[in-house]
Amino acid sequence: LSAGLVLTSCLVGGWLWVNLGQTIERRTSTRIALLRWQHVFSHLKDAESGARGYLMTEDPRYRAPFEQARDLLPRLLMEATAAERALEDGMPTAAIEEIQRRLHACLGATEEMITVTQRDGSARAILLFKDGETHAHMARLQTLLDQHLDELDGRLHTLDAQMQNALATGGRGLLALAAASLVA
Repeated sequence: LSAGLVLTSCLVGGWLWVNLGQTIERRTSTRIALLRWQHVFSHLKDAESGARGYLMTEDPRYRAPFEQARDLLPRLLMEATAAERALEDGMPTAAIEEIQRRLHACLGATEEMITVTQRDGSARAILLFKDGETHAHMARLQTLLDQHLDELDGRLHTLDAQMQNALATGGRGLLALAAASLVA
């Protein structure tokens, strides 16, 4: 009887350890993907803010955030995509491709807006911005990223609950085995 209790205790402990390890690994991967997408979104906002500042003032210093974000975003997008694909239940490829397409469209339209500002002045660029698709691309991209960030955040909460449940279940199982071994 005592050998059976020890064996059962080892099996429960092993199950707990494996289950908890897998959950922690999924949580870590999800957190990495969330941070990568937040980084993309943050630099995209910097690019937009810098371009708008330049559009309103024609001060070249406002182009710096746009240019820095434009140069960093391809690498950041690649890192976010890789982190996403590492997830068991990551975003479908079509959704990732839509984000990539929208991001490149936003950057291209913003670059055009800056070029028009340099060449023809901000009044012409403002008309281009209002009449063009830049704002629509940015709004759709922001919606896509916001939805995905919320989804990843929800996954983190679910994984946290699974970890708590695994610990509680394992703890109760080990306590029950300890009580049974004392009785035996």
